Amino acid sequence: MASANGTNADAPQGEAHVCIQLENDQVDREALEDLAFAVLEAVELDAADIALGAVVACDFTACAIELEFDVAASTGSEVHRLIGQILDAVEVAVPLARESTSKTATHSLAVCA
Repeated sequence: MASANGTNADAPQGEAHVCIQLENDQVDREALEDLAFAVLEAVELDAADIALGAVVACDFTACAIELEFDVAASTGSEVHRLIGQILDAVEVAVPLARESTSKTATHSLAVCA
């Protein structure tokens, strides 16, 4: 449905870029790569429609998996709700501790607009 200003009223109003670091200091390099694959697979299977453009990388120095994706949402609370759904999918598949860093300096995850 188009609004008076010509935009789609049902379309999301914004997009947030999310960077999450999942740490596990109990694994070797090869196991970390396997876990990164499992994280990406979990996101692609269970949250592909909300984790847009998801990618993973391994940080072997920190023994962590970095998960990055975009979410489309109209409010900050909706962004956080969607991130929670994505993390639920990841945590079911991969038992990792959650910790992240960001420009926004939030405690448990990073949302960079």
